[in-house]
Amino acid sequence: MIFESRISVVLLIIERETDVSNILSFLRGGKKDFDVCNVAQTNPDLLARAILYQVTSKKYHRKNLCRALLALMTYSSPYYRQIAWALIQLVPFSHLLILADVVTRPEKENTRRLRHALANKIAHLPPDEIFRSFFISPSTYRKFFNFFKLPREKIKGNKITHEIYRVAVTLAQMSVIEAMQFYEITPTQLVKKYKIPLHMVFQYVQDTNTAQILADESPADDFFRHARWFREILGDSLFEKIALKKAQYVSDPVSFLGIKDHLVETQAFTPQLIDYFERQSRKMLQKIFATQKLERIALIVDVSGSMEIAKSITLKLYEAFSLLGKSITDLIAFNNIAFEVSPNELKNLSCGGSTSIGAAFILLEKRLRTRNSSTYPDIIILITDLEENTEPYLKKALPLLEKRGFIPLVILLCGYITKYPLNYPHALIPIKDFHSRLLIDIVKEVARLSSQIKHEEELTKTTVARRPLEETIGELKLPQRPPESLKPGYLAKLLTS
Repeated sequence: MIFESRISVVLLIIERETDVSNILSFLRGGKKDFDVCNVAQTNPDLLARAILYQVTSKKYHRKNLCRALLALMTYSSPYYRQIAWALIQLVPFSHLLILADVVTRPEKENTRRLRHALANKIAHLPPDEIFRSFFISPSTYRKFFNFFKLPREKIKGNKITHEIYRVAVTLAQMSVIEAMQFYEITPTQLVKKYKIPLHMVFQYVQDTNTAQILADESPADDFFRHARWFREILGDSLFEKIALKKAQYVSDPVSFLGIKDHLVETQAFTPQLIDYFERQSRKMLQKIFATQKLERIALIVDVSGSMEIAKSITLKLYEAFSLLGKSITDLIAFNNIAFEVSPNELKNLSCGGSTSIGAAFILLEKRLRTRNSSTYPDIIILITDLEENTEPYLKKALPLLEKRGFIPLVILLCGYITKYPLNYPHALIPIKDFHSRLLIDIVKEVARLSSQIKHEEELTKTTVARRPLEETIGELKLPQRPPESLKPGYLAKLLTS
């Protein structure tokens, strides 16, 4: 059984190293040595379906997605090159702008078919998407038009008159200031109408009045992510007045709890705001755990080389669970050896050394021997990349916990491993990059999965005969390139009509 969520949860499954998992891992940002061009040649149908699956779910690494589209457009059979043309029409234009950065063989990959697909895409864009793509990255936008040598003034000797396309071309020849002046766009419109991130607009704000309008118009979450800037330019009194009104509309107060130390250190939040967000975070977390019997938690964290991300996640989880009044029964760190730590010791610990995950579980089991079973943790959370290279290994140590009643295990995977079968009740949550906005998702999944694991009757030796992910991808209907776009002169007619 596979349980999928916003952060791709896999529950109690022995995942096989299949083409699907490799392709999806690449599209999501993993599998850095993956030969996508070879897949485009040998299995273009699977590549096309995987691209469609990721584009539809809106979970992909932009650079790798563009590289996959380019491979399908260039190295597959003629039929799937037309599929690639159609897939390009489904991807947000701002995400396609980095196509110019992923071309490795310009003489082969910068094809007429690709330029045709891109020009068609631009001609059918809503104007707001064109403006948004330009203002998000003007230099990338200009490079895109120059690299692919898209038609500008004429096509087939005729003047381009398509209004939307001409706007796109005009912007490619402007600076941000020129575009704002020519189209009479204000900093407030950049944020409100074109959804440009606040931090990209600050440089064009020159007075307090404009800053106050931005503060009033910006979404609550964005406002608080840039609270320090607003506090500096608006002053404490006006800032706090606006902030307290906006605070009630914040969708995820827990994400700010995750960076509380930074907010206090930089004085981005006033003490009153810190207190408010702690209270709101507690309410949200209590609601998540309302139906779960999860009072005692063991945290096991990998502090071997390159595991700073694991340390950061653990500290944020510790704070979140403590805020809820949950008991952290064990906080164990490990590299080549395992040892107990306090939160402060973990915070100041330097990551390094080899990796023995099993050592941590042996230490945990020794600690449990001295306790009454009623005080055992309700769940064990392991934060690691699963790249162990020193004995004892996890698989050898886990059987020790069977004597303690199969305490459910949730693994927060800080890496790219897609195959790690365990004959033990567990759930896997892949986390490629961690930031404070992921904290609430992780907590939700831990709560949900702990309940699901506990209710699984088949705890060990689970074999999955069906392959649900492959079945889902196989059922997708690939988009088709419109027949009229294949006719000679189609693009010229479109741009000059």
